[in-house]
Amino acid sequence: SKYLNKDIFHVTVVSLLKGGERVRLIEEQGTEVIILNGDFTKLPILLKKTDVFHWHGSGACSLDIELFSVIKANKPKLVIQTNVFGAFANSPFYNLIDYDLYISKMILIRRMEQDRKLKDNFGYKRKVLPYPVETDHINSFLPTDQQLAKFKEENKLRQYFIAGRIGRAD
Repeated sequence: SKYLNKDIFHVTVVSLLKGGERVRLIEEQGTEVIILNGDFTKLPILLKKTDVFHWHGSGACSLDIELFSVIKANKPKLVIQTNVFGAFANSPFYNLIDYDLYISKMILIRRMEQDRKLKDNFGYKRKVLPYPVETDHINSFLPTDQQLAKFKEENKLRQYFIAGRIGRAD
């Protein structure tokens, strides 16, 4: 939502259960946040004003019956899932999803390979759209040379080369 042109798109972030660490960050970017606190009776009203519903989940196995029953009864023009982990269960709600976006080509290929025996492996709706990574933001967390030297000294690692990996900055 951060980089969408606000002159063209009106974006609202809806949290189904509770808010979290990102609520303030999202609101500071000028995006409205609505927290339902598990009250799905408010969702049909929101969906009536919605053109695109974009769901982030672990895959089709996370198509919550309560949530997707409401979406089925109030389907927006377009339903998109960002499939973070590439999971899939042949849910009757999967046909509601117009595009199933995978965050890496590797995850999509793994999913397609696992689904080869299915009558329909859904290739027409499965696409890759990587999460954007703000490298300047991530790099702002790097330790200074002095902090690194202190860490190595405190942990008896002075003679070692240290490598790290960030899967997700949060």
